[in-house]
Amino acid sequence: MTNEEQNNAQAELLLKFKDEHEKTLVMVVVILSIVVGFLPSLIIWFLQKDQLSSSAQQLILNLLNFELTLLLCSLITFVPFLGWIISALLLPAIWIFNLLICLLLLSSISKNRLFKISFMLELIK
Repeated sequence: MTNEEQNNAQAELLLKFKDEHEKTLVMVVVILSIVVGFLPSLIIWFLQKDQLSSSAQQLILNLLNFELTLLLCSLITFVPFLGWIISALLLPAIWIFNLLICLLLLSSISKNRLFKISFMLELIK
């Protein structure tokens, strides 16, 4: 790879927010998603999707898809017998996994770096 190709690849990984308010909004949505789940990202996605920069849109959409994927995984616990047995282990593991991914996402946002969540279903495009 040449230096120009490396610079282009690094530039694609940098987040470009309109202002600090937008960056703070995305960080607040991530923090609220730890506790509330998919609702904060869903509300922001529907209410302010057009006003957000492409970086913020991509982050909110990835977070929304990730939270919806976790919701689908946690619905397994409602299956009779099998789900009740698994739920004692699965629900705490899902919550800890959500916490870790949200903390990694917050860290990358503070450094203006893109963090791709690769283990999610793309339910909303």
